[in-house]
Amino acid sequence: MLLSYILLPSEITAFERAYLKRMNRIGLVFFYLHIPVFMAIAAACGTGPLKAMAMVIGLLIGPTIAYKTFANERAMSGVFGFTAMCMGGLLVHFGQGPMQIEMHFYFFVLLALLAVFANPLAIVIAAVTVAVHHLLLFLLLPGSVFNYDASIWAVVVHATFVVLESIAACFVARSFFDNVIGLEKIVGRRTAELDARNEDMRRVLHNVGQGFVSLGREGVMSAERSAVLGDWLGDAVEGETFWSYLERRNPEGAAWFQLAFDSMVDGFLPIELSIDQMPKRMTVAGRALSFEYRTILVDGAVTQLLLVISDVSALVESERMEADQRETLAVFGHVVRDRAGFQEFISEGKAIVERVLTSTSRDETARLVHTLKGNAGLFGARTLAEQCHQLENEMVAEEIAPSSREHLRSVWMRLTEKTDLLIGGSQRPRIELDEIEHKAILDAVVRPAPREELARMIRGWKLEPTALRLARVAEQSLQLATRANKPMDVQVTSNQLRLEATEWAPFWSSFVHLVRNAVDHGIETPAERAAAGKNAVGLVALSTFVDGYDFVVEIKDDGRGIDWAALAEKSGLAEPTHDDLVALLCKDGYTTRTEVTELSGRGVGMGAVVLSCEERGGFLRIESEPGKGTTLQCRFPAQAMMSNPLETLSLAGRGRASVIPVN
Repeated sequence: MLLSYILLPSEITAFERAYLKRMNRIGLVFFYLHIPVFMAIAAACGTGPLKAMAMVIGLLIGPTIAYKTFANERAMSGVFGFTAMCMGGLLVHFGQGPMQIEMHFYFFVLLALLAVFANPLAIVIAAVTVAVHHLLLFLLLPGSVFNYDASIWAVVVHATFVVLESIAACFVARSFFDNVIGLEKIVGRRTAELDARNEDMRRVLHNVGQGFVSLGREGVMSAERSAVLGDWLGDAVEGETFWSYLERRNPEGAAWFQLAFDSMVDGFLPIELSIDQMPKRMTVAGRALSFEYRTILVDGAVTQLLLVISDVSALVESERMEADQRETLAVFGHVVRDRAGFQEFISEGKAIVERVLTSTSRDETARLVHTLKGNAGLFGARTLAEQCHQLENEMVAEEIAPSSREHLRSVWMRLTEKTDLLIGGSQRPRIELDEIEHKAILDAVVRPAPREELARMIRGWKLEPTALRLARVAEQSLQLATRANKPMDVQVTSNQLRLEATEWAPFWSSFVHLVRNAVDHGIETPAERAAAGKNAVGLVALSTFVDGYDFVVEIKDDGRGIDWAALAEKSGLAEPTHDDLVALLCKDGYTTRTEVTELSGRGVGMGAVVLSCEERGGFLRIESEPGKGTTLQCRFPAQAMMSNPLETLSLAGRGRASVIPVN
């Protein structure tokens, strides 16, 4: 049992081979970079830098030969395990002196790093190597191991720590192999199943009958047509038009077909463009049908249209399954990168869906659906985002149909069923502490500071650093910019501020609307920025800070800014004030967009942000200069961010910090 756990299966997948090839190259370079370091240590400790160089180079001959000759990439991990511990032995030997005992940390660090090879055997080899090294050197050359007269028990203690870490490292390496390296096998099996199913579908489609019918300039169907059309669309009346025939099964599709057909016959548009406007697919009686068109021209005018109809229900199902697989992999990627953020998305999404299903307020429903769509898109839940987009389309003309709400529920349930398998149990709560906060508490203890001040500082640790939120928003904004083909940099400044996570989660969810607007409305395309004399790469700055007695969450961009004159003209007011124009921007249903995009254009995002600010006693401030950029500040009373209002005064001195770029 133990041996099967340590020894990996003999099969090496293409993914593992490519991964190990890259890691082996990095590992060899890593070891060669030790040469100048070891020489410097030997020079500092008086143990001979040239000797150190010679011994390290001599040691690396073996791994270099193995790297060049081994056909099995996995075998190199065992070589590196042995080499790493030998390097540790050289380090301890050349680092003789007061700091020699500290050099032993190298062994433990390298044991942990060997887990990246996803091979427990490499760690076992390393552990055996270091054990043999310490035992022999303790007996033959003890000064090369310890800087004091160590007893056998010192060696035993070191060996115990090596055993404990080796066990943990083996577990990590094997888990990495099974759950990440081995993921390719799982995906490969699933892909093979899908490929086999798709092949079966293609075979069926190849042999299934197609519907052929020609239409005259009046749209009347010819008498000669495929019998399979009767199975799909029912019996036809002689002399009737195709759209009247189709109307009995799909009225909307029939109206679309008639409009595009009349446009083609009239010759108002080029034939190719007219054909492109005609329906390519539609659903009839639960059957997915595809439409292909061949025009018959006489003197450049369309005299007949040959219509080829195919049953592509199986193909549509295959595409749905492939899209479902891609979505699952995309969601898995977001879980791996930002597990906490994804868990919060699921928690907030559940509350939003439940509210959408019961809400009777059109404005509230629009804000909730728009927020859910944005968050779903950011976390790779494309099906959910598309359903929300469909609900928004329905709300443009009328209220959401009960069936659409139920479809949203079913889409959400399918998503959560997937994510339950990925996320599993909830994580234990953690306290995040950066270096600045660590130094602050340490200085306070050394002073010593009053107990009340220490208690206040420590209580604040339970709050969530805004740096985590800003970093998450920054990553989301970069994803949006990539989808919009707008090169962009993001800068963040958190000032080490903290907020109560649960209470402020709805605000951060609505704050994403400002990010989407900055990317979609604010940042220009590279061509537009070049024409305006700007850097081709846009800039968005995110920050949290305390301004006097206000807590501020700010987003600033260097984009096109707000065209106040155009906004005033659209307002319908004789002499609108700045406050009037800001109120218009934040009004539900108002948007400066002329068309709806995936990112914005519904006119509900700003209203959601204003509402979220007001719920916390704050407000939204907008400053913008056309051609220069826009600054939006969500300002709150400083008491709103504190667990204890009496602590507010201690924050008044915190200002802005240096900008930290987000890669």
